[in-house]
Amino acid sequence: MLAWRAILPGLKYLVPLPRLVDLMDARPRGGPRRPDHEQRIATLAERVFDHGRSSEDCLELSLVTYRYLAAAGADPRLVIAIRNDGRLARGHAWVTVDGVPVHDSPALLDDFASLVTFESGGRVHSGVAGDAEG
Repeated sequence: MLAWRAILPGLKYLVPLPRLVDLMDARPRGGPRRPDHEQRIATLAERVFDHGRSSEDCLELSLVTYRYLAAAGADPRLVIAIRNDGRLARGHAWVTVDGVPVHDSPALLDDFASLVTFESGGRVHSGVAGDAEG
Protein backbone atom coordinates (compact mmCIF):
# COMPACT_ATOMS: atom_id res chain seq x y z
CA MET A 1 0.00 0.00 0.00
CA LEU A 2 2.86 2.37 0.74
CA ALA A 3 4.23 2.01 -2.78
CA TRP A 4 0.83 2.83 -4.28
CA ARG A 5 0.58 5.77 -1.85
CA ALA A 6 3.79 7.14 -3.32
CA ILE A 7 2.99 6.77 -7.03
CA LEU A 8 -0.79 7.29 -7.33
CA PRO A 9 -0.80 11.08 -6.83
CA GLY A 10 1.18 11.50 -10.06
CA LEU A 11 -0.18 8.48 -11.89
CA LYS A 12 -3.78 9.74 -11.67
CA TYR A 13 -2.79 12.70 -13.88
CA LEU A 14 -0.94 10.58 -16.44
CA VAL A 15 -3.26 7.61 -16.92
CA PRO A 16 -6.93 7.79 -18.00
CA LEU A 17 -9.28 6.70 -15.22
CA PRO A 18 -10.57 3.48 -16.87
CA ARG A 19 -6.99 2.35 -17.50
CA LEU A 20 -5.98 3.30 -13.94
CA VAL A 21 -8.87 1.26 -12.50
CA ASP A 22 -7.87 -1.67 -14.71
CA LEU A 23 -4.31 -1.36 -13.42
CA MET A 24 -5.53 -1.32 -9.81
CA ASP A 25 -7.88 -4.27 -10.20
CA ALA A 26 -6.65 -7.50 -8.65
CA ARG A 27 -7.78 -11.06 -9.14
CA PRO A 28 -9.28 -12.69 -6.05
CA ARG A 29 -6.87 -15.04 -4.33
CA GLY A 30 -9.63 -17.60 -3.80
CA GLY A 31 -11.18 -19.02 -0.70
CA PRO A 32 -14.18 -17.80 1.25
CA ARG A 33 -14.75 -14.14 2.02
CA ARG A 34 -13.49 -13.04 5.39
CA PRO A 35 -15.20 -9.86 6.65
CA ASP A 36 -12.60 -9.46 9.41
CA HIS A 37 -9.83 -9.43 6.79
CA GLU A 38 -11.80 -6.95 4.66
CA GLN A 39 -12.13 -4.64 7.68
CA ARG A 40 -8.38 -4.86 8.34
CA ILE A 41 -7.71 -3.88 4.72
CA ALA A 42 -9.96 -0.81 5.05
CA THR A 43 -8.38 0.20 8.37
CA LEU A 44 -4.84 -0.19 7.04
CA ALA A 45 -5.67 1.86 3.92
CA GLU A 46 -7.09 4.64 6.11
CA ARG A 47 -3.88 4.69 8.15
CA VAL A 48 -1.64 4.70 5.08
CA PHE A 49 -3.56 7.64 3.61
CA ASP A 50 -4.19 9.47 6.90
CA HIS A 51 -7.90 9.38 6.00
CA GLY A 52 -9.81 12.08 7.84
CA ARG A 53 -7.06 14.70 7.63
CA SER A 54 -7.75 15.53 3.99
CA SER A 55 -10.47 14.74 1.51
CA GLU A 56 -8.07 15.48 -1.36
CA ASP A 57 -6.79 11.89 -1.48
CA CYS A 58 -10.16 10.17 -1.84
CA LEU A 59 -9.35 8.78 -5.30
CA GLU A 60 -6.00 7.34 -4.21
CA LEU A 61 -7.48 5.89 -1.02
CA SER A 62 -10.37 4.40 -2.99
CA LEU A 63 -8.15 2.90 -5.70
CA VAL A 64 -5.91 1.19 -3.14
CA THR A 65 -8.88 -0.04 -1.11
CA TYR A 66 -10.54 -1.31 -4.30
CA ARG A 67 -7.39 -3.20 -5.25
CA TYR A 68 -6.85 -4.98 -1.96
CA LEU A 69 -10.52 -5.75 -1.37
CA ALA A 70 -10.76 -7.23 -4.88
CA ALA A 71 -7.74 -9.42 -4.11
CA ALA A 72 -9.48 -10.54 -0.92
CA GLY A 73 -12.55 -11.59 -2.94
CA ALA A 74 -14.88 -8.89 -1.56
CA ASP A 75 -16.31 -7.80 -4.97
CA PRO A 76 -15.85 -4.04 -4.33
CA ARG A 77 -17.33 -1.20 -6.37
CA LEU A 78 -15.41 2.01 -7.03
CA VAL A 79 -17.77 4.98 -7.32
CA ILE A 80 -16.80 8.27 -8.97
CA ALA A 81 -19.28 11.05 -8.24
CA ILE A 82 -19.86 14.78 -8.18
CA ARG A 83 -21.64 16.95 -5.63
CA ASN A 84 -25.29 17.34 -6.62
CA ASP A 85 -26.46 19.98 -4.16
CA GLY A 86 -25.91 23.05 -6.36
CA ARG A 87 -22.77 24.20 -4.55
CA LEU A 88 -19.35 24.44 -6.13
CA ALA A 89 -18.73 21.38 -8.29
CA ARG A 90 -16.58 18.94 -6.39
CA GLY A 91 -15.85 15.32 -7.12
CA HIS A 92 -15.51 12.43 -4.72
CA ALA A 93 -14.56 8.76 -4.95
CA TRP A 94 -15.41 5.91 -2.61
CA VAL A 95 -15.62 2.14 -2.42
CA THR A 96 -18.59 0.02 -1.48
CA VAL A 97 -18.83 -3.64 -0.58
CA ASP A 98 -22.28 -5.22 -0.61
CA GLY A 99 -23.70 -1.72 -1.21
CA VAL A 100 -22.16 -0.28 1.97
CA PRO A 101 -19.52 2.48 1.79
CA VAL A 102 -16.19 1.33 3.20
CA HIS A 103 -14.69 4.65 4.38
CA ASP A 104 -17.53 7.19 4.25
CA SER A 105 -20.85 7.49 6.01
CA PRO A 106 -23.93 7.12 3.81
CA ALA A 107 -25.10 10.56 5.02
CA LEU A 108 -21.96 12.20 3.61
CA LEU A 109 -22.54 10.56 0.26
CA ASP A 110 -26.13 11.82 -0.04
CA ASP A 111 -24.72 15.08 -1.48
CA PHE A 112 -23.13 13.26 -4.44
CA ALA A 113 -24.48 11.87 -7.70
CA SER A 114 -22.64 8.92 -9.18
CA LEU A 115 -21.07 9.52 -12.59
CA VAL A 116 -19.59 6.05 -13.05
CA THR A 117 -19.14 2.91 -11.00
CA PHE A 118 -16.42 0.36 -11.65
CA GLU A 119 -17.35 -3.14 -10.65
CA SER A 120 -14.81 -5.75 -9.68
CA GLY A 121 -12.84 -6.74 -12.75
CA GLY A 122 -12.91 -3.12 -13.96
CA ARG A 123 -16.32 -3.42 -15.62
CA VAL A 124 -17.92 -0.01 -16.02
CA HIS A 125 -21.43 0.50 -14.75
CA SER A 126 -22.91 3.89 -15.73
CA GLY A 127 -23.90 6.22 -12.94
CA VAL A 128 -27.43 7.38 -12.26
CA ALA A 129 -28.01 10.97 -11.13
CA GLY A 130 -29.00 11.09 -7.47
CA ASP A 131 -28.01 7.47 -6.87
CA ALA A 132 -25.02 7.27 -4.56
CA GLU A 133 -24.49 3.58 -5.29
CA GLY A 134 -24.40 3.92 -9.05
